[in-house]
Amino acid sequence: PKDLNDFVRGPSPFVQLTGAFSINDEGVIACGGVTAAGEIHACIAVPNRGEGHGEPGIKRLDHPALPEDIRKMNRQRFGIRK
Repeated sequence: PKDLNDFVRGPSPFVQLTGAFSINDEGVIACGGVTAAGEIHACIAVPNRGEGHGEPGIKRLDHPALPEDIRKMNRQRFGIRK
């Protein structure tokens, strides 16, 4: 097992990645994270395999919006207050 937080490079809206849920054949990882505002968001981690001038790591973190009922369920599950 690897800690995804060790691979995050550059600015990120997330202060902590909390878990990985799946990975596809291209290495894109579906994960979850907590923002500086304390909000839980799903995120997609796109790998950088050292192409160009970057070091291997996560090139980009995208966070698709979750419906409020799912966000509430996640806050309850992880014990996070709004």
